[in-house]
Amino acid sequence: MALLAMACMISHVQARTVFWGGPTGAVLYQSDGVTPVDDSFTFQLGSFEVGFDPTTQSVENWASNWRVFDQAAYNNDTQFFQSTALMNEFGQSNGVNASTSFDFRSQRLYLWVYDSNVFSTQTPTNEMALFTGDSWVLPSTGNPCCGGDSLPLQFYVENMTAAITGNVDPDYDGNGGPIVGSIGSATQPGTVYDFQTHSITAIPEPSLGVLSMLGFVAMILRRKR
Repeated sequence: MALLAMACMISHVQARTVFWGGPTGAVLYQSDGVTPVDDSFTFQLGSFEVGFDPTTQSVENWASNWRVFDQAAYNNDTQFFQSTALMNEFGQSNGVNASTSFDFRSQRLYLWVYDSNVFSTQTPTNEMALFTGDSWVLPSTGNPCCGGDSLPLQFYVENMTAAITGNVDPDYDGNGGPIVGSIGSATQPGTVYDFQTHSITAIPEPSLGVLSMLGFVAMILRRKR
């Protein structure tokens, strides 16, 4: 009993451990269905600001509302990405490039893979994939004690069940085909793959200067009439 109580006390001060990533030898394609995703892409596990829903909000606004839990490096040789991070009792993550002030407790997690997550007039088209899963919700506590709640949380490609943008083809889906996101476009690979990015072209919101100019032009036209 004394040992059990001690184990509980030790667990109580520990943060929640999160494992996440993809399979070894992952087959990842870009939207042309031929070009592989490589280490020039960013692989992040994270959440969106409270109240922000990426399925209904403009893609151009994703980056400003994105909160990073952890970032993984992709290895071109092994075709592998995986990482481990901790969530403390305040819901903060110690992951790579984490949004350290954000409270991740009870938040839905997403895997976001992209070559760039910012749209501009110079780069209006980006390659992206955004996935989540039915079980991809962090617990409401960051320092569990004892039992199954002390086990590491796992978020892997194989248990993703939804694609906001991109294709994912986990082995378990049972539908004979990939789960395809509704945002962006792609030519589906002709071979077996784990996931694919989509090509997304967004129209950046006009700057204040552009809006002012449009207003000035409208005023001149109104006067001419």
